[in-house]
Amino acid sequence: MSPQEIVDRLKSRGIDPNYVFNVNGDLLENDKFHLVNSGRVWQVYYSERGHKWDYREFNSESDACEYLWSLLEKDETIWR
Repeated sequence: MSPQEIVDRLKSRGIDPNYVFNVNGDLLENDKFHLVNSGRVWQVYYSERGHKWDYREFNSESDACEYLWSLLEKDETIWR
């Protein structure tokens, strides 16, 4: 899976991807999921009030995106 596939899946369900996740943007942006390429690893986490929740690192973009998608699917606030 790629970041673009996540964007496409969200859009196909009528959800603005910029509302729910951030790819390599403002790392301190709150209330969003983040997918960050640090150069050596991919980081995935949810940022809220300066804390990183569900933080994990991955060696591949695809694995990071799969994990991110699993978090998005579980988040009931997105699918209301």
